Parts: sequence; C-alpha cells; structure tokens
Amino acid sequence: MLCVADKLSQRSLPFIFTVNDHGEGVPLRYARVPQLVKPLQRERIVHLITTCADAPQSENKENPVLAELLAECEPLRDLLAPYALQVRRTLSRPGCAVRDVIFIESGMCAVIGKLGANETEIGLIGNEGVVGAWIGADVETTPFRITVQIEGMAAALPAQALQRAMEKTPKIGAILMRYQHDLDMQFAAAATANATLCIESRLARWLVMCSDRIGAEIPVVHEDLSAILSVRRSGVTEAVHQLERAGLIAPRRGFVRVVDRERLVRLSMGAHEA
Repeated sequence: MLCVADKLSQRSLPFIFTVNDHGEGVPLRYARVPQLVKPLQRERIVHLITTCADAPQSENKENPVLAELLAECEPLRDLLAPYALQVRRTLSRPGCAVRDVIFIESGMCAVIGKLGANETEIGLIGNEGVVGAWIGADVETTPFRITVQIEGMAAALPAQALQRAMEKTPKIGAILMRYQHDLDMQFAAAATANATLCIESRLARWLVMCSDRIGAEIPVVHEDLSAILSVRRSGVTEAVHQLERAGLIAPRRGFVRVVDRERLVRLSMGAHEA
C-alpha cells in the first residue's frame, strides 16, 4: 500500500494510515501522516477525517535558500543531486572540510555541540535550511556535528562548485550567510533556554520547533528526548506526562502528537522563534 501513499503524497492529497499498536510498516518519511491505531475508535476516525478534510493541501515547495540561490545562478540547478537523509547519518563533523552543501527538503537534522565529553543539541535544520551554509563566509569547516534526526530527502551541491559560483556572483555568499545568521540566533536561543527554562518549557520549545518543520506527528521516544534536552530520562517522562495532562500533547508508542501548539508556544516563553 506504500505505493498508493507515494502517489497521494506526490499529488499533495491527504490520507491516513491504519496500523497496529506498534505502528509497524510505516516508513519515517510519512511520520507526519495521521495514523489510526487498531482497534479503531469512532471518535478518532471522525477527528482525523475532519482534520484531513479541513487542512489546506500542501505544496511541494523548494527549499527557500536553494530557491534564492538558483534565482541568482540558474546553472547551479544542473549540479544538484538528490540526497537521502537516513536517520543518525552524520552530515558534518567538527574540523572536517565541507564536500557538499545540503539543502533539506524533508525530514530534519540536529546540530550537536560538544564540551569535553558532554554533547547537547543546540539547533534544528528542517526544510527551511542548509547544512554547510558557513562556506558563504569562506569557512570550510564547522565546530559542530550535524546528524539526521528524522528521515527525509535533500538536494546536494558540490561545495567547490558553489564556491566558484560565489566568486562570480557575490550575492550567493550573502544568501548563505543570512541563513547562517538565523541558525546562529537559534544557537543563542538554545543556550538561553537551557540555562533559564524548566524542563517542561524546554520540551515545549523543541516540540514547537519540530512541528513547524515536519508537522504535528513527531517520531521520538523518551530516550531520545533525554539526550536532546540533556536531562535524565525520569525528568523527561515527568515533563511529557505534565504536558499530556494539560492537553498540550498526545504521546503514544514512538510518537508525540502536538495537540495545542499555541499553549506550547506560551510555555516555551517565545524561545522557539529563533
């Protein structure tokens, strides 16, 4: 049935999966698609059908940074190559030269900062962003590790080709650096949130940022959230239960569904905006 889902997705038509209680058989590229868990419940069926019917049809939009670059230098389009984002794949390592600049089209990547033996997530890159934008400032390496957090697809450009294009069209570098500035602001917001907000607010911030990039259904487990937020698993479990009791989220096996984004935004104290 995945071939049917692929056809519906290509036509931007809404659909729903029916799954067992383990959610088996649904690939991560369809993580945002609503799922009906057996045994089926009438209220859940009506809710999902109504939600799909009322939702605007999505459009296959090009990565906005890539779109700007191609508007300045159309020949770069011929150099683009599809790039599969596989979960936990490392796209960038500290101190390593950039070979490809990767424009995310679907899925999501995490930017990981490290101090000594400790690592923490400091940023997210979704279909609004780029891995390797720092070459716009003639910087070929990064101090951060960037890994795929949620499966998806991207478009890759050879870094050398992009650098040659920047020599002829300086505006290309400015476009990349404008996005890198946005990402730097996200790093600063993460540092502030980690230092000042409670676990529940930090979790709310992360969930809002994820939902803005991949939709309301977020594939994540408590163990992952513990690493993402750099807190003990017991603290994550209690925070998830508090948000669930407040009606802000609806967790289930392997997923968390955002129910009330506006209240999550308020709980995050605006730290999601960077």
